[in-house]
Amino acid sequence: MAEQKVDLAKKILAPIGLGERIEVLLLSAADADKFAKSANAAVEKLSKLGENPLKRVSSEGKP
Repeated sequence: MAEQKVDLAKKILAPIGLGERIEVLLLSAADADKFAKSANAAVEKLSKLGENPLKRVSSEGKP
């Protein structure tokens, strides 16, 4: 169910450039290594995607 909601959120947010920035991971407390690897992968992915597109739009209107 969570995965379906995340998929829907991705579809809704895709037109404003945020769909690729959402991800769900299903981990147990025993998956510390997997969590660390997933967190590092997410940071790398977000770094490649660059600045939040909404931040760029909101700063364009400021002097």
